[in-house]
Amino acid sequence: MKIITDSISLNYSRLKTEIDFNNCVNEYDIKLILDFNEQYVDTYDVIKIKTDEELLIGLKYDNHGLEPNLLITNNNNCAILTFENEVVGIGLKSKDIKFRQTMNSLIYDMACYYESNLIAIIHEFGISVLNENGKVIWKMGTPDIVIDFKFNSDNVWLKCGDDYEIAFNIEDGAVL
Repeated sequence: MKIITDSISLNYSRLKTEIDFNNCVNEYDIKLILDFNEQYVDTYDVIKIKTDEELLIGLKYDNHGLEPNLLITNNNNCAILTFENEVVGIGLKSKDIKFRQTMNSLIYDMACYYESNLIAIIHEFGISVLNENGKVIWKMGTPDIVIDFKFNSDNVWLKCGDDYEIAFNIEDGAVL
């Protein structure tokens, strides 16, 4: 799991079975369980986030080889979590789901552009840029599967399987 934070204490673990997952989850009073494609679940992840109280986030999903990503926002009010093709915003003070967005393909990675409070989500067939409240600011599809990408200070570069390359300004999606 890729974790982007410098100020919150957390613990991540992958459990082997659904029984282990359920036993772990049942030990916590404050918990959120997120799942995707539940009929094909083969992966059980647990994230414990310690703020004023401990919050357990349980993930149940069908792993396609892409690890989940977790980002804690600048003000520590929200955890942004990606798994499969889901982007979930979790309120760390309210301990609830603030938003849930579904991308059109599996998510590779994300990066936070702290100065503009934008989050870039790279997925198989493009990019989506959201604000901390989960609102899509802009999105762009690609003609083929994204095979490489690079986050830069104010833009993101993508390369597709057909050798198509493109860069976007992170704030407005303008092609560079």
